[in-house]
Amino acid sequence: MGSSQAKLADDLIANAPVPVPLSIDMSEHEQGLLAKADKEKRFASLKSSYKPDEAHKNINLIEAIHNEDFNNANYIHVIGMPIQVLTQLEKAQKREALRYCFIEEKQMAFCLQDKMWTAWKCQKERDVYYHCISKKESDKDIMNDMRWKYTIGTFQGETMARGNIMKSIWKEYFPSRELPHQWVEGPF
Repeated sequence: MGSSQAKLADDLIANAPVPVPLSIDMSEHEQGLLAKADKEKRFASLKSSYKPDEAHKNINLIEAIHNEDFNNANYIHVIGMPIQVLTQLEKAQKREALRYCFIEEKQMAFCLQDKMWTAWKCQKERDVYYHCISKKESDKDIMNDMRWKYTIGTFQGETMARGNIMKSIWKEYFPSRELPHQWVEGPF
């Protein structure tokens, strides 16, 4: 037993990679230059994973990113409402989508209730429910309704409607002055 372990240890030592030490008479500067050259050699073969699509073949990456930022800022400017309001409108659209699809949700719930231990049999109903939600979330009419509610002042419920009523009453009685109360401006 002892001789087989010694032979195994000798084989491991003989096959182990031997690190090559840097020569002692090299200065730190020369060692740094060698390390830098080695690093440049390793990174010379790296390629970028960016592959432009057909629309951006003749545009470099920096110009494409600049155009994307410009279009995003232009889109936000064209919408004409604060970004916080836009995110709230998108959340409200998701809630409306859930509300519109209550029949599909009910059918899915009935299926799950009937087949409690075999929920995989209700995948068809689940897929119909999720498809309905995704279709309603991307519906432009719902978002347009939300934007109209926001513009009229009924989106946030009574708070914004009251503010708009206060503004109109104030303009009737004091047309030359602005309403000084900050709370009338709303949370945005």
